Amino acid sequence: MVGRGGRSRIGGRDGPVTGGDTGLDPAHYGIFAPNSQQIIAAELAKLGYQISPRTVAKYRPSDLDRQRGQRWTTFIRNHLHETWACDFFVLITARFRVLYVFVVLSLGRRTIVHAGVTDHPTARWAAQRIAEATSDAQQIPRFLVHDRDSIYGTDFHRRVRGLGTRLLATPPRAPTFNAFGERVIGTLRRDCFDHIIVKDQQHAERVLHDYLAYYHGRPHRGLRMQSPDGARHLPPPRPPNGTRIVGIPILGGLHHRYGFAAAPRVPPSVEQRAA
Repeated sequence: MVGRGGRSRIGGRDGPVTGGDTGLDPAHYGIFAPNSQQIIAAELAKLGYQISPRTVAKYRPSDLDRQRGQRWTTFIRNHLHETWACDFFVLITARFRVLYVFVVLSLGRRTIVHAGVTDHPTARWAAQRIAEATSDAQQIPRFLVHDRDSIYGTDFHRRVRGLGTRLLATPPRAPTFNAFGERVIGTLRRDCFDHIIVKDQQHAERVLHDYLAYYHGRPHRGLRMQSPDGARHLPPPRPPNGTRIVGIPILGGLHHRYGFAAAPRVPPSVEQRAA
């Protein structure tokens, strides 16, 4: 009896193409390789299965991610220590003037590398703040995340790209793509400016300067309760018993920084005076 012609049968859901029991790398199906179908076909060819990439796509499990490239969260996690984020938020002064605060955040240690205040932000002003941030931090980021505000225009792009930084604009109406920047702005509001009435631009700059000195030394949840400055705030040697802990007020007592009180000076004894 003559058999049917055509190509041989490829297996079902658990056959060699689907990788059910073959041990093929699941990443080849997913988002890490742009030519995943060709990779799977080549791997199967080494095992003796001559299968076209189109057949691989046909038998590919439907529950696997089909998009190309890395997810945004994966990309940020892989480049966390070479990525900065920037964003604006608004302050209203006691005389109802509008001030704009520009914050530049280093994602690796959640360090605010630069913050500026102005009443008239422009693209050149924002680009100059980025240049000053690279000078202050002694680092040029590989990536800079920003939203689609019109201030990040041609002048801003030209200046920042001249530093060797690649700009990453978030999708429209997607603040979660700049989650680190949005969160630090929320911290600045809740911990500082929601409790202070700002008089003018100079007052806002002084308040911001004092708070940032406190911010970089406080514990941070995203850093497993370490401070952004890290080694600058290592615990000192344990003091002798009876040493008092004192609170140093920050911003008029809005926050406190804690340390050990200086040991009281013991007056010399009679024998020490005679000697």
